[in-house]
Amino acid sequence: METYSCNFCGYCYDPAKGEPRLSLAPGQDFACLPEDWCCPECGASRRLFASASAMRRMAEECQDGGCEPTCDIPCF
Repeated sequence: METYSCNFCGYCYDPAKGEPRLSLAPGQDFACLPEDWCCPECGASRRLFASASAMRRMAEECQDGGCEPTCDIPCF
Protein backbone atom coordinates (compact mmCIF):
# COMPACT_ATOMS: atom_id res chain seq x y z
CA MET A 1 0.00 0.00 0.00
CA GLU A 2 1.36 3.37 -0.93
CA THR A 3 0.77 6.87 0.36
CA TYR A 4 -1.49 9.37 -1.38
CA SER A 5 -1.08 13.14 -1.27
CA CYS A 6 -3.69 15.85 -1.66
CA ASN A 7 -2.79 17.94 -4.71
CA PHE A 8 -4.53 20.92 -3.16
CA CYS A 9 -3.00 21.21 0.34
CA GLY A 10 -0.28 18.54 0.42
CA TYR A 11 -1.83 16.38 3.17
CA CYS A 12 -0.48 12.82 2.96
CA TYR A 13 -2.68 9.80 3.67
CA ASP A 14 -0.50 6.92 4.84
CA PRO A 15 -2.36 3.60 4.98
CA ALA A 16 0.19 2.26 7.47
CA LYS A 17 -0.92 4.95 9.94
CA GLY A 18 -4.58 5.30 9.00
CA GLU A 19 -6.32 8.53 10.01
CA PRO A 20 -7.29 8.62 13.68
CA ARG A 21 -9.20 11.91 13.26
CA LEU A 22 -11.60 10.07 10.94
CA SER A 23 -11.53 6.73 12.82
CA LEU A 24 -9.64 5.01 10.00
CA ALA A 25 -7.54 2.20 11.45
CA PRO A 26 -4.03 1.47 10.17
CA GLY A 27 -4.04 -0.79 7.13
CA GLN A 28 -6.95 0.93 5.35
CA ASP A 29 -5.87 1.18 1.70
CA PHE A 30 -6.71 4.43 -0.09
CA ALA A 31 -8.61 2.53 -2.81
CA CYS A 32 -10.97 1.16 -0.14
CA LEU A 33 -11.93 4.57 1.26
CA PRO A 34 -15.54 5.61 0.60
CA GLU A 35 -16.19 7.57 -2.61
CA ASP A 36 -17.32 10.58 -0.56
CA TRP A 37 -14.14 10.59 1.56
CA CYS A 38 -12.39 13.95 1.52
CA CYS A 39 -9.14 15.44 2.74
CA PRO A 40 -9.26 15.95 6.52
CA GLU A 41 -7.13 19.09 6.17
CA CYS A 42 -8.82 21.06 3.39
CA GLY A 43 -11.94 19.09 2.41
CA ALA A 44 -10.76 18.35 -1.14
CA SER A 45 -12.31 15.40 -2.96
CA ARG A 46 -10.36 12.15 -2.98
CA ARG A 47 -10.14 12.63 -6.78
CA LEU A 48 -7.57 15.36 -6.06
CA PHE A 49 -5.19 12.86 -4.43
CA ALA A 50 -2.28 11.23 -6.25
CA SER A 51 -0.27 8.19 -5.25
CA ALA A 52 3.40 8.49 -4.38
CA SER A 53 4.33 6.59 -7.55
CA ALA A 54 2.18 8.91 -9.69
CA MET A 55 3.81 11.94 -8.03
CA ARG A 56 7.28 10.53 -8.84
CA ARG A 57 6.24 9.89 -12.44
CA MET A 58 4.86 13.41 -12.79
CA ALA A 59 8.03 14.88 -11.29
CA GLU A 60 10.11 13.03 -13.88
CA GLU A 61 7.88 14.22 -16.71
CA CYS A 62 7.57 17.85 -15.62
CA GLN A 63 9.26 19.95 -18.27
CA ASP A 64 10.57 22.72 -16.04
CA GLY A 65 10.40 21.14 -12.57
CA GLY A 66 8.86 24.31 -11.19
CA CYS A 67 5.53 22.87 -10.07
CA GLU A 68 4.86 22.38 -6.36
CA PRO A 69 3.47 19.84 -5.98
CA THR A 70 4.47 18.53 -9.35
CA CYS A 71 1.80 18.27 -12.02
CA ASP A 72 1.28 16.79 -15.44
CA ILE A 73 0.05 20.01 -17.02
CA PRO A 74 2.26 21.06 -19.95
CA CYS A 75 4.36 24.12 -19.18
CA PHE A 76 4.46 26.93 -21.72
